[in-house]
Amino acid sequence: MSSPKPSLVAAHSLEAKDSQTPSPNANERYILVIYGPAGCGKSSIASYIAKEFGLFFIEGDEYHTPEAVAKMAAGTPLEDADRWGWLARLRDAAVNSLANPDVRGVVLTCSALKQKYRDVLREANIAEGISVRFILLNADRDTLEHRLSHRKGHFFSPALVDSQLRALEPVGQDETDVVTVDVRGDRGACDPAWQMLEQAKSDVDFITGDYLAEMNLAEDAEAYRAGKHDGWEETAWLGLEMSIEELAKRRVKVVINGGCLNPAGLAAKVADLVSEKSLELKVAYVSGDDLLPKLGPDLASLGEKLPPHLDSVSPDVKIPDESLRFKSLKSVPLVSANAYLGARAIVAGLRDGADIIICGRVSDASPVIGAAWYWHNWKDSDYDQLAGALVSGHLIECSAYVTGGNFSGFTRYAIDHFYEPGFPIAEIDKDGSCVITKNPNTSGMVTPDTVRCQLLYELQGNIYLHSDVKAYLNEVSVKSIGKDRVQVRGIRGAPPPPTTKAACFYKGGYQSQLVLNAAGYGVDEKWKLLEVQVRRGLKKSGLDEQLALLDFQVVGVPEPNPRSQLRSTNYCRLFAEASALEPLIGILNVFKDIALRHFSGFHSSLDMRTAIPRPFLAYYPALYAQDDLEETVVIIDATNGKSGGTKAADTNNNKVIQAGHPPVYEPLERRDNYDSPEQDLSVFGATQAMRLGDIALGRSGDKGSNLNCGIFVDTPQQWAWLKVFLSRSRMIELIGDDWREEYHLERVEFPNIFAVHFVVYGILGRGVSGSSRLDCLGKGFADYIRDKVVDVPVDVL
Repeated sequence: MSSPKPSLVAAHSLEAKDSQTPSPNANERYILVIYGPAGCGKSSIASYIAKEFGLFFIEGDEYHTPEAVAKMAAGTPLEDADRWGWLARLRDAAVNSLANPDVRGVVLTCSALKQKYRDVLREANIAEGISVRFILLNADRDTLEHRLSHRKGHFFSPALVDSQLRALEPVGQDETDVVTVDVRGDRGACDPAWQMLEQAKSDVDFITGDYLAEMNLAEDAEAYRAGKHDGWEETAWLGLEMSIEELAKRRVKVVINGGCLNPAGLAAKVADLVSEKSLELKVAYVSGDDLLPKLGPDLASLGEKLPPHLDSVSPDVKIPDESLRFKSLKSVPLVSANAYLGARAIVAGLRDGADIIICGRVSDASPVIGAAWYWHNWKDSDYDQLAGALVSGHLIECSAYVTGGNFSGFTRYAIDHFYEPGFPIAEIDKDGSCVITKNPNTSGMVTPDTVRCQLLYELQGNIYLHSDVKAYLNEVSVKSIGKDRVQVRGIRGAPPPPTTKAACFYKGGYQSQLVLNAAGYGVDEKWKLLEVQVRRGLKKSGLDEQLALLDFQVVGVPEPNPRSQLRSTNYCRLFAEASALEPLIGILNVFKDIALRHFSGFHSSLDMRTAIPRPFLAYYPALYAQDDLEETVVIIDATNGKSGGTKAADTNNNKVIQAGHPPVYEPLERRDNYDSPEQDLSVFGATQAMRLGDIALGRSGDKGSNLNCGIFVDTPQQWAWLKVFLSRSRMIELIGDDWREEYHLERVEFPNIFAVHFVVYGILGRGVSGSSRLDCLGKGFADYIRDKVVDVPVDVL
């Protein structure tokens, strides 16, 4: 089995490049022109600005003549003669709208690709008391083509992208009324779709894919419900489109959760592709994870029906105050709510002959569990085997994280091993044990160390919970059995808990952050001065109490006797949250007020995009009763023919199979939390001061509000020392100034892999996008701990 895990595709975002971005002023009337080539998001962004600030919105496309619309729909570029009248109509419409005393500002969309076109709109400045300002949405060709090809119901032809980019003139030096905003799509953080094809060409029986982090569904939920997003992960579709013929040829089955919000829609699109190519593949999709109809539309209104917090079952854990702050609010719009489904529907679909199964929010490892469960024909009660498959899925769900990506031991090898690590393969045996490997013609490596790193990533402790099984990891072992082949075994299984995890995201308000620099001398005093100045300014303006959070985070320590100014520089990350925009805009106004009263050597980048307030989604992880879920798999009728993208998923001829529920549950038990028996460290002999990372590797990650961290060593002698040395009190000491009394620390050991594992509860606040921590996903924490200087016995080196 193979797992091509595409990572997050970052949607384009509204991020200004200039601190002079226009903001509404009650004493002026103005026209704000949102301009740029087709597909850059003018209408979406302009309508958002108009709604947020209560401005009048004018959609420029509605002022084109029918003849101009026909030309663009046919892929014919407009000429100047087509534009002059359109620009004049737009200008006049904006001025006439401002004649209404209730309208203080107009936001209009217009391509305005050339300065002479913008000059026509600037003629509105002639009217007394009206100013015209422009925001250019800067997008690359790939982003424009991607958005235009997925835009529904619009006349503009994607074939005109090149002509639009040719016509777009740079902002002139005299155009001081223009601000540029970067809306380029960042797809650099995702595993490309062709990786699925590469895996399909190898000797595998299944391809599985985990496309979902906790944020994916929430980020696109509103756009999907508004008909502006397909609802699935685009690289999931592209991978299937590239691979479909190879999958049919080699009879490789696919189980992925790239269906995201709309697994039915993606399955229908794949079924259309199968039909067009006359392939013999049966397509299915899993449903039942969407809890929004049950929990929405408002989280605050649920009252006693609100599902309990995920950590509420742990009596020693104090849930962060910010995680429950929404309970005191009158309205908390819920954006998405999804239960983490198990593998039961996947197995049912495979047993009914499905070749491709598209899922939404199933747990990360569920596709692998389902594939192995089906292949070996396990029973519901084969818990040891299911637990082994759960760990196999955990190991390969993050693609290259087990083949050299995010590997803390990379400095022990030649760096060219890690330029482009290949994707992993899990060979799962009938007893649930597995061998982790990779294709021999790919880079990277599979070693006991890369496997141990990934095994310890985002764990819950020594009991790994899933909707179908609990996996006890106390006796887990890893062993190299050949080049790039590591065996994993020793996992014991038990019945699952009666609840599963539910990820709820709601509108949390707005965030902003400023990144400010100081050069070497006296930096501590400089940042103290800045904080006092900012807090005083906010208090004077009455905005200090309107901020939910204002945090001054000083990052880095200047090098003593530095060799360059960069090595002498550290920075302060000023992070703020509020329920409304005004307090965050007020922070920018405070900086204007102290612009020439700052500390000596103050400097920053001229790119102030992160200072512009943006809405954010807050995370509430919940427990949800498994018996209340309605999990199904739908087999799409292969006789439907071309469906037009969604109809195949809705036809009455489709076969619906109820997944049912686990036959037996075991209640959640108190988590283990212990130190090794206390021992005098002097028995290990003379010591040498060194960084912990010189002897130990590790990995850390996030689980909502919490952070997990595993640290391991290489030899039995080193393990005898580490398990005594790295106690709970020692870890708190190593965490240093980041530790808070309200946090809770859990510790367990994995003796067969020489590892100590910790969970730090509460350190990430609300978690995910609601965390104020710079390392909001906890990935850097293990290397921070490994950077600490400790006394290591000389005899174990």
